[in-house]
Amino acid sequence: MDLNVTRDGEIVVIHDLTVDRTTDGTGAVRSLTLKEIKALDAGVRLFPEFKGQRVPAFDEFCQLIARHPAMLLNVEIKDYSEECVEKSLKILEKYNLVSNCVFTCFESEILKLFHLKYDLPTQGFSGFKLKHFEPGLKGTFSHMTAVGIEMSLLTPERVQDFEEMGILPWAYCPDDDRQAAYARYCGVRLVTCNNPEPSMRIFKV
Repeated sequence: MDLNVTRDGEIVVIHDLTVDRTTDGTGAVRSLTLKEIKALDAGVRLFPEFKGQRVPAFDEFCQLIARHPAMLLNVEIKDYSEECVEKSLKILEKYNLVSNCVFTCFESEILKLFHLKYDLPTQGFSGFKLKHFEPGLKGTFSHMTAVGIEMSLLTPERVQDFEEMGILPWAYCPDDDRQAAYARYCGVRLVTCNNPEPSMRIFKV
């Protein structure tokens, strides 16, 4: 799930830095309070059948997920701030979920923070995708447990290269049977999907 920080310092689950694309509101998440964001409709703009859905606070999300203690969580820090990292970890600790998580970010410094300060597993991306990427085996790659590879860049050779570096290849987003089969052919064992059903069939989950 994707995490951002509100104006009053609450953590919310929302993909973008603004509410414009996914809700009926407007403005940066950082400029709105939790109460203001909660008043927005998070369903009607993209999926009218979900009209009335609200943006969940991360605490609410964790209350729900805590009922499923075997679930792996991919926690993406969208805000790129240490505040978002620290507050998210406190909520995860409250529900005993930290050990279920892999922490993802497109900001190299946040990956380094999770690795060096908290000794937690991380998912990064190829160098050109990351902000403040440090090249070399002792650079940003040394702070990654896994690496996200988008489908257009996925090859068996790239998967093998990362495995030889000790980094788990993680494909995104194989959303149909053909893409899921190709990801499996490449040797990928971890995937992020918008539609999980093809990968569940192909990988026999």
